Amino acid sequence: MESRARLKRWMTLVGLAGLVAGIPVGVVLNETLREPLVEDSPWLQHFQVDFDLSAKQLHKVRRVLAVRERNIVEVYTRMGHDVSSGFHHAPSELSRTIDSIKRQADARIEAVLDSDQLDQYMKARPKADSARK
Repeated sequence: MESRARLKRWMTLVGLAGLVAGIPVGVVLNETLREPLVEDSPWLQHFQVDFDLSAKQLHKVRRVLAVRERNIVEVYTRMGHDVSSGFHHAPSELSRTIDSIKRQADARIEAVLDSDQLDQYMKARPKADSARK
């Protein structure tokens, strides 16, 4: 009888130890696998250097870009358009939706930056916006 109670206690302790060890592993895996990350494009590499992003900030910006890319592809697909046809040839409703997705992504990227980086980013932004047009 006593051995059965002892076994039950050991099993409970082992189960709790597994739970305690498993929670941090689960959190790390969830954080790592939550969103696919985009590859380092030349733009992203310049962005990292120009604004002196930390590794954590770079990771967050990659995640924002991955979500933005996924959302744009979903919109194209949902509206029955081929992604390869490009944004410039998109109908106005599609263009407005994509612009909205991009604005949301820009706001999320701005939230990642510290105040000095944000000031620098906002000063550089009009130049980038006019170069796109």
